[in-house]
Amino acid sequence: MEEALFSVGCPPQALASHRQVHGRFSFAYGHESTRAPPPCQSNSAWFPASFSGILGGMTETECRAILGWKQGNPVWTGNYNYFHGKPPHDGVMTAIQRISPLELPPILTVEETCDVFGSPVLLSRLYSADWLPSLAEFQEEPYFTSEVVYAALARLIKGEKPPRTASEPPATAGVPEIGEFARWKHFKLAKAAELLGISRRTLSDAAEKGLVPFLTLGKHRLFNMDEVIDALKKNAPSIRITAAVRDSIIR
Repeated sequence: MEEALFSVGCPPQALASHRQVHGRFSFAYGHESTRAPPPCQSNSAWFPASFSGILGGMTETECRAILGWKQGNPVWTGNYNYFHGKPPHDGVMTAIQRISPLELPPILTVEETCDVFGSPVLLSRLYSADWLPSLAEFQEEPYFTSEVVYAALARLIKGEKPPRTASEPPATAGVPEIGEFARWKHFKLAKAAELLGISRRTLSDAAEKGLVPFLTLGKHRLFNMDEVIDALKKNAPSIRITAAVRDSIIR
């Protein structure tokens, strides 16, 4: 059973927590069973009652909405309409699709979760609004169950929007609501400062003064190196970031 967990890239410590949430079925069926599931036409036509609730109460309507959105091949717009306008799937669903319409691993890293939503900015908002509660066992690096990822995605498809985080600047007309499509390339303060070759205090000061962009994920400030360097190219030196330090980073 542990081999199934490792096969989807989950940390070994997650096994006990995941069994509490999922039981044993999702591992055995999703990763070890060799028997192809029969098609599931509609409400529990084949889906056994003992398997209900594996995705934390995701309804068939929500599942079909997510599957239809995926099959519609949405084009990134930078706005919430990226999640809208696709009809729900109205055909046959296999049991696997009914359980996991995007075929996600049972536990996701931040990087994998960002790939689902397409935007680090949106991921930060979802986390801040508690749409994406992380597994409590992991304090240093958050991990998310597929249940909470699907629940957040279903809400976005329905038209709900998480509020902007307290650290974000006010919305600006003409600027995409959720930013550019991007992979998760953010680092915590200490690692970002190390990569930039400056002190943590210098980087923290620049963030406080609004000279460099950052996202928040829980109590952590996170920095994208490309965005920080681009901001330093545009902004005048601050009290702690001298022209010499800024030029050394940009080079």
